[in-house]
Amino acid sequence: MLKRLAKFAEMERDIDSEARETRGRAMHDLLILAERDPAIRPAASEIFRRAVATPKDAWSTNTALHGIALLHGAQAARDARIRLLSHPDPAFVASIVRATRDAIYVPALLKLLSERAETPIRVAAIRALGRLRDPAALAVLVAQLHIPDLRPHTIEALADLSDPRAVPYLEPFRADTTDAWEEDNHGPMLCVCDLVDSAVKRLSKCEPCRS
Repeated sequence: MLKRLAKFAEMERDIDSEARETRGRAMHDLLILAERDPAIRPAASEIFRRAVATPKDAWSTNTALHGIALLHGAQAARDARIRLLSHPDPAFVASIVRATRDAIYVPALLKLLSERAETPIRVAAIRALGRLRDPAALAVLVAQLHIPDLRPHTIEALADLSDPRAVPYLEPFRADTTDAWEEDNHGPMLCVCDLVDSAVKRLSKCEPCRS
């Protein structure tokens, strides 16, 4: 009992650390402890809720959201995640968006894309909408093709969406030889037309959407 309390006190202290890595590891350890030990759950719940109410970084916050889901249910965690989308820090919001894994967030992501102009947020939302594969995202994603900075991400998101109705909207960009990404040392540079070709090939193998 004393050993468990000491461990909990150590985690609680580390969660308030100024160091991101320390906070993240401590929150992860607390989540594991809460899964295993019902006795600490009331105290852990307060920490998870506080971490979400006053977030310090995306890593510990996303872990705290898992803790809220564990202790209070999926809906409570979803509500908390959606509230975090209004945070003023674009990088933080983008990280929260990247952690979404449930199509129930699609309406919130569509709303986010219409309301926030910051590129990191828009890229994260576009990628998430593709990954979540909800046909409701098609029209909004297609509209992003006309924004050059978002085009490469949108093309790949449309491929992820797996809705072959996207193909006619991709075809006009088959001749676009603009570099898709900034130059790096990880391989040959890809152009927008390369991404389009790959996306069309993927989409040609998908079943027509029936929604």
